Amino acid sequence: MARKDVPDDLVCLAVAVSKSINMTKWPPEILSEFTGQPIKVCYSAMERSYDHGLIECGVSLRSGWLTDKGKALLWANKDRLQKMIESAIASTPEMVRGPGIEPGRKQQSAAKGI
Repeated sequence: MARKDVPDDLVCLAVAVSKSINMTKWPPEILSEFTGQPIKVCYSAMERSYDHGLIECGVSLRSGWLTDKGKALLWANKDRLQKMIESAIASTPEMVRGPGIEPGRKQQSAAKGI
């Protein structure tokens, strides 16, 4: 349980994901789910990324956004991050698809005609 176990590029990814899902999950929650670290450790990693100039914020760090430097770091490490994500998806498919959904199988709509 250490801040060093949550790298800056993963913090940038969590910030980007949080923005893409309209902040329905905050970046520290996303980081915690992905790394297994407590939320307070993930928030501390976000503070470190802020100090490194990778993320910027207004009122709260949780609702921050990537700086150009953060976007560049994310882009530079995209291959490594993609492998990490694919590995996480393969080991916990319900995290992405939801419980009881088979891969490659279409979901049936509850309403007819949809």
